[in-house]
Amino acid sequence: MMLSYIIFSLFVIFCSLFVFFSNSSSFMTCLLMMESSVLNLYFLFCFLMQSLEFNFILYFLVFCVCEGSLGLSILIKFIRSFNTSFFKSSNSSLC
Repeated sequence: MMLSYIIFSLFVIFCSLFVFFSNSSSFMTCLLMMESSVLNLYFLFCFLMQSLEFNFILYFLVFCVCEGSLGLSILIKFIRSFNTSFFKSSNSSLC
């Protein structure tokens, strides 16, 4: 049963990374795919590290929250600067 959760989690991580690298026209889509892969990595760590200390998982969650808030602040800055969240419609050399 636990092996099926691990395989499913790895499958979802690879699918989200595939969508992240194949469809990078919208900044919001990239952020959502990164957050879904990070969430599945968290579940994978919880399954694999049940008998170990949870300090690593806590540090991982702190870095995930920081990464998410930094991504959202960059998205807000990008939308306020170019009035769109698409990469192809704005000149990214102006950033």
